[in-house]
Amino acid sequence: MALSILLLAGMFRWALGEYVFWGCMKNFIPKMVLVLLATLLVFSCAATSTGRPLAPEDRDAVIGNVDVEFQIPIGSGRDQIMAIAHNRLLERARQLHGSNVEIRNIEITRGRTAALRTVVMYGDDMIAARGTVISLDIQMARARVAATEHAVSEVQRVLSADARVWLHNNATTDRSLADDAVDDMTSAFIRGNTTIVERGLIDLIATEQGIHLDGTVADSDFISIGNAAGANTIVVIAITGAGVLRRLNVRVLDIAAGTVKMQSDTGESWRL
Repeated sequence: MALSILLLAGMFRWALGEYVFWGCMKNFIPKMVLVLLATLLVFSCAATSTGRPLAPEDRDAVIGNVDVEFQIPIGSGRDQIMAIAHNRLLERARQLHGSNVEIRNIEITRGRTAALRTVVMYGDDMIAARGTVISLDIQMARARVAATEHAVSEVQRVLSADARVWLHNNATTDRSLADDAVDDMTSAFIRGNTTIVERGLIDLIATEQGIHLDGTVADSDFISIGNAAGANTIVVIAITGAGVLRRLNVRVLDIAAGTVKMQSDTGESWRL
């Protein structure tokens, strides 16, 4: 590109020298037209980056790149080109990688064949676009792991040395995400040698007591089931909010005292 700019500068000087020397427009005008055409040929095929860039936190969620080409009327605005490129790239990415993906770091390249038509502003421009494919599943999993690791550290602060813990998914929305959070936390507690009450035993006792655990459960029912199952601590897990406001919600109940020992807040450390 630097060489091309130097070449264009030389051509301008040459054309201007011809004009001054001859003092005649008949030589200057055709040469200036050639310079303008050369400028269009150089810059019409230059690649430019636009759209949301690839953030550092996106890098471990990159699963590849996609390329598309499409035509658009000469003179179309940057925003219009960007919108079409994003939609075409996203459509292609979903064909290759499934629906839960997004596009970042879009690069736009304008075709050489449009340069001459640009002079008179008619016809179509050929656009080539490339984008980086981000897996939203990987992003969500990363956020979930960070939130559950924080949750485990916070819960461990209030656990007694002889804690026997029952972890329960009490979410009314995003239950599968909450299930994954329960699994993550269960594994972490087991690695830390914390005693975990078997879920099968909890289900059996809940059935015997006629309590349904597939919806919102009152604290009194938690305490009744936990007592019967030999738990002395209940970790109740739910999901609150949506989008950027979605958070992991964690409460720790002391069965013997019947009190809440810990309640998560809405800080960024709990974001999902």
